[in-house]
Amino acid sequence: MNSDYFFALKALAATDLSQAHIKQHSDGAQLSTRIANIDAVEVGAYSVYKPKDTAVFDQGRVTGKKHWVSNIPNSNSAVLGVQENNNFIMVLVELSDQVCVDMVNTMGMENTFSGHLTFENCPAVKLFDYNSSECFVVKQHISLGFLTNHLGLCQALFADIDQYTSSAGIKCGYEKAKINLNLSTFDLLWNLCLESIGKPESDHMWNLYNINFAHAKKTLTEICYFILEVTGSGLFEIGSVQHQRFKDALIYCSHMRNLYFQLNLKTHI
Repeated sequence: MNSDYFFALKALAATDLSQAHIKQHSDGAQLSTRIANIDAVEVGAYSVYKPKDTAVFDQGRVTGKKHWVSNIPNSNSAVLGVQENNNFIMVLVELSDQVCVDMVNTMGMENTFSGHLTFENCPAVKLFDYNSSECFVVKQHISLGFLTNHLGLCQALFADIDQYTSSAGIKCGYEKAKINLNLSTFDLLWNLCLESIGKPESDHMWNLYNINFAHAKKTLTEICYFILEVTGSGLFEIGSVQHQRFKDALIYCSHMRNLYFQLNLKTHI
């Protein structure tokens, strides 16, 4: 993992957020299996532990439900965050016929192919604990990926706004300047986060990530409000790239919380 990877991911997010989201997660899943020295596994689905999850690992088996797992149809196996004796771990699970799949229909990010998985005593392999050094590498990859995808999306949306308002003669220079300033701050914070690659884990690093993520949420939300209030439906032609990008942005706005809801738990998104 290096900064070049995230610059390429940012460019992909500006073009197709769904594909960037899948890449971030599938690469995280493959990174997890490599770190755990498990080879020859086709793994693309990925999901960390979420508060609504009930999936529990016990004696090599997983039982319960996992919410919002991405890239399900294109994966033979999944890397998932589950509980084990009130601790959080990552496991590898084959997506066999024993697994009940409930795909979720959304108005945006449809091509992430996300859904919920229900397990009933399904075989699983424990990869590592959440608070292990091995998991830190994966957590950092996923967290930086989310920040990167937010930035790429925000920059593309602003370009859409700038082009449309200029061509339509809409006078909103102050509003655009304000958003552009927030984007510049976002880009600066993102580059500071990239400097943490290869460095030891620290609370300072995660605090910086959280500050960046809070700013990402604020910036994306402001852009969406601006589009709705100033440009209305005129910005988008149904079926256009811009229309899909805005739908994706509305879904992504709700796909946010602090990178860590408890600093000691260090649960990544």
